Amino acid sequence: MLAFDSLAVSKRACANPTGRRWAVRLACCAWWVLAVSAAAQDVETIRLDQPRPDWIQNQAAQANDNRVVVIATAQCPTRVEARRALDAAIRDRIAEHLEFSLPDQPLGTDWFDAAYVNQHIIGAGHKVIVQELVEPELMEHLVELTPDMKLAYRGYARLQLDDALTKHVLDQRREQLAWNRVKHWGLGYLALIGGIAIVFCYLRMESLTRHHYSHRIQLLAVLLAVLLLALVIRLLNT
Repeated sequence: MLAFDSLAVSKRACANPTGRRWAVRLACCAWWVLAVSAAAQDVETIRLDQPRPDWIQNQAAQANDNRVVVIATAQCPTRVEARRALDAAIRDRIAEHLEFSLPDQPLGTDWFDAAYVNQHIIGAGHKVIVQELVEPELMEHLVELTPDMKLAYRGYARLQLDDALTKHVLDQRREQLAWNRVKHWGLGYLALIGGIAIVFCYLRMESLTRHHYSHRIQLLAVLLAVLLLALVIRLLNT
């Protein structure tokens, strides 16, 4: 709200076409800045002088519970790279768990529901980016850099991998299979009805024109058949 209040323009500027264009551009820029800022703040960043969460420090105590997994990335030079590495590690760990829990299901590594993962598997406060010093074995190569350049970022996440995840994936799989059956039957009926309609129109037009424009009507029928086939294939791939 404050961002858009700061972009208020006078009535005289809005009455001017140039002023309206500039107002729209500034509003779009403000929306983009707000969207980027919101996306950047969805994962907490813990600075070097701040304490780490208990679930990071007590990884050894949580190792006895197979349902709770704490993953950590390698050190990354920037926060953005650490965030990308953490997202990839979360996806790979969940895919590994599903492959082990559902060996007979052809799920592969394609399943990933970001909203469900963030809400039920990770939860609030269990996905952070930690700022830390560069590892000692790498520090000798950075002696001539400033202290800020000797900082690195590492991503941490705590995953709750239990039967609820398996049940959710199976339910989604059943819904997807049911939808695919309905879609295939529907597209089959569409192709059948469309083909019958094209043949009926072709014969009707041939009868009305008394075969004087057979070549053109045939070309039109072929074109409609190709368009129908392209539509069915396009819908199958969606």
